[in-house]
Amino acid sequence: MGNGAAGRCGVDFQPQYQYFQPSPPPSPGRSSRDPWSLDFECVRGELSDENLLQRSGQQKQVCRVGEIQLSVGWSCVKGYKPNNPVLPNQDDFLIARIGEDAVYAVFDGHGDLGHVISHATKMFFSRVLHDRAHLWRQGWRHGKEYVVKLMDQLFRECQEYLVTAYPMETEWSGTTATVIIHYRAPKILCVAHVGDSRAVLLNPRRTPAAAHPYVGYMFGGMPLQPWEAQELTADHNPSNPNERRRIHHEGGMVTLDGERLAIHPPSQPTHCSSGSMLGTLFPRCQSFVGSPTLSLSRSLGDTNMQSKGLSYRPDVALVNCMEGSMLVVCTDGVWTHIRTPEAAELVAAYSSLQGIQDASNNIVGVAWERWRMNPYVDDITSIVAYIT
Repeated sequence: MGNGAAGRCGVDFQPQYQYFQPSPPPSPGRSSRDPWSLDFECVRGELSDENLLQRSGQQKQVCRVGEIQLSVGWSCVKGYKPNNPVLPNQDDFLIARIGEDAVYAVFDGHGDLGHVISHATKMFFSRVLHDRAHLWRQGWRHGKEYVVKLMDQLFRECQEYLVTAYPMETEWSGTTATVIIHYRAPKILCVAHVGDSRAVLLNPRRTPAAAHPYVGYMFGGMPLQPWEAQELTADHNPSNPNERRRIHHEGGMVTLDGERLAIHPPSQPTHCSSGSMLGTLFPRCQSFVGSPTLSLSRSLGDTNMQSKGLSYRPDVALVNCMEGSMLVVCTDGVWTHIRTPEAAELVAAYSSLQGIQDASNNIVGVAWERWRMNPYVDDITSIVAYIT
């Protein structure tokens, strides 16, 4: 993946070689007080000195709590910003098992202190989802609407926490958040997101495999079924007609090209220079003749934009899933260069139990090769999980 012809960036991508074993099915008759239901195990990105000093193309250092028994692979790679090569990896992620359920989440920070906000957001979700695990399990007794309200409340509390704990950092920095809870018993995914970190569910087609292109073998020699891709999220940006209407309804403004949220009526676009209010060259944060703009219409943090049409309220959806499906959750470092059908093809290319980690590496590696043909390379994160 990193041995192709060097582009203008000229930095190779280092694959992730850690992987998890699949989890055993829960034994019948386990009560809610059984240790299986109360265990918390996770792996998540770490905001450490090593990460602050890491080079482009390197994997993010991680923190482990226990040994997760999930069939999941991940990759979180630092990109390259020519105006500030030492800027830390601003992507972050969370993979957790809480009792019988699983959590998969990615966060894509932006702004000078986006790495601080994405890290703080990840830690908030990790702590609160664990502390309130009983609420999520009991929520199904009150119906799906109750679960949706719980997730909406969780994002609201996260925004309040960020504003209180990081008042200065959140003024011009923020993060996307795509958080997915996999309920194993009812086989349902609760998907909540703000921003443009997308999630895709790959379901095995029920038609004969020979009629479709994604055919192969993976997971211990089991025949690989062709995938039918289901997009679980829609990007939150001003170019989305629904988002643009909401922005105007709330008194916000959009740039003349319809692509960015603006504080003041903008005219001519110019990239912000190093040392300015927004700092280094970011595709997501630009200055239009001194007026800060943002390519997102929803995010966490970004307090100076919240009164200008930006929202921290998530879209929440409940999606049925089936055993044998694949969940792909990535930051826009992947989706800028890889469309959903190609992602399905890249996931389907590997054939062993460890292949799920190879699938995640493959998606990130292909995205990296395409990014590095330019001077700017975005941070890239991918989680690929096998639904059991």
